[in-house]
Amino acid sequence: MAPTVEKWKAVFASVGADVEGASSEEIAEALGLGQRAARIRIRKAIKSNVLMFAGRKKAMRIDGVPTLVPVYRIVGEEDG
Repeated sequence: MAPTVEKWKAVFASVGADVEGASSEEIAEALGLGQRAARIRIRKAIKSNVLMFAGRKKAMRIDGVPTLVPVYRIVGEEDG
């Protein structure tokens, strides 16, 4: 069962998602899931029009190299 909008709001609040949005890694951590399981939930939420792709933001890879990662936002909360 996919998380509700209220659950997603709690997840985004717990990761301190900024205006850019939250990455799948941040969402996975907040949900207590692995990244694969979190991505499945993100994909379902996008198909259900609950979440949306919001662009990319800078993050650090495990080897210390900066990179851009996709981030997501709750639909209708584009202004923060």
